[in-house]
Amino acid sequence: MKKELIIIAGLLVVAVPCMAGERGEKTKEFRAEQKSKRKEFRDQKKSENQDFRKSLKGMTKEQKQEALKAHQEEQFGERKEFNEKMHGENKEFVAEKIENNSKMTDDEKAELMKFYESQHAENADFREGQHQENAEFFSKIANDPNLTMDERKAAIKAHREQQKAENHSQHETQKSERKDLLEKIKSE
Repeated sequence: MKKELIIIAGLLVVAVPCMAGERGEKTKEFRAEQKSKRKEFRDQKKSENQDFRKSLKGMTKEQKQEALKAHQEEQFGERKEFNEKMHGENKEFVAEKIENNSKMTDDEKAELMKFYESQHAENADFREGQHQENAEFFSKIANDPNLTMDERKAAIKAHREQQKAENHSQHETQKSERKDLLEKIKSE
C-alpha cells in the first residue's frame, strides 16, 4: 500500500508538469499558427499593392486618386474582415483556456472575457479612427497644389511616425490594463 502511494505520488510529480507543458505547447503552436496567418496575409496584401501600383501607370492624376481611394477602402475592408476572423479564432482559444482554468471563479472568468471583448472593441475603434485620419490626411495632401513632392513625402513620413507612436501608446496602455486586471484577479 505504501509502495503504491509512493508510485502514485511519483507519477503525479512527473505527470502534472508534463500536462502543464502540453498546455504551454498548445499555446505556442496556436500563437505560431496565428503569426503565420498574419504574415501570409501581409505578404498577400503587399503583393496586391505592388500589382495595384503597376496598374496606375498611364492614368491621369484624378483617375489615380480615385483608384487609390477605392483601393485603400477595399484593403481596409479586407484587413477588417481578416482581423475579425483572427479575433474569432483567438477568442475561441482564450475562452477554452479560461473555461479550463479551475483556479478562477465563474465571475472572474466572465470578467476576463468581458475585458477581452472590450479591448477588441477598443482596438477596432482605434483602427477605424486611424483609417479615417489617413483618408483625410491623404486627401488633404493630394489636393494641396502648394506642396512639392519632397514636402509631401516629408509630411507623409511625419504622419506615419505620429501614427506609429499612437499605435505604440495604444498597445502599451492595453498591455498595462491587462496586467492590472490579471493582478487584481490573482489577488482576490
